[in-house]
Amino acid sequence: MQHLKTLLSSMLILCSANAQAQAPQASQPASVIFENVRIFNGTSDQLSAPSNVLIMGNVITAISTKPIAAPTETSVTTIQGNGRTLMPGLIDNHVHIFMSANSQAEMLNPKASFESLEKKAIEEAKLMLLRGFTAARDVGGCVFRLKAATHSISKLPLIPVNVATLWR
Repeated sequence: MQHLKTLLSSMLILCSANAQAQAPQASQPASVIFENVRIFNGTSDQLSAPSNVLIMGNVITAISTKPIAAPTETSVTTIQGNGRTLMPGLIDNHVHIFMSANSQAEMLNPKASFESLEKKAIEEAKLMLLRGFTAARDVGGCVFRLKAATHSISKLPLIPVNVATLWR
């Protein structure tokens, strides 16, 4: 019996080692370079001088008024800011996306389908993203499909689109 336990343990170790060896390597995070942007950092009452910003994965790795060389180890998307303002994403700590998108009469209408109400809520979530809200805490409503829809509309790989507690 002891021999069988040893054999099974050895097989498990070999299988797990093989699985780890065959696990795909994590790809390098994509990078984005914002060129010619004025930065609002939330602490200064002035915008920065025209600057360039390098983001690798989800981390800002360089801010410079001089050109930033594209990293060679990742894919790079360059965005021309043309002097526009770059700022952190806004957080709405208390929002009701379903109720913002649909009136009380619409939500109480027995002829209204859940899908039609949800479609309007998804459009409202898209509008929030366009207004600069990259995180929100929806404190009411059915939000799980909103989360999936909101994530699917973000075209930039580095910008996490969260409807906060529920999107995580």
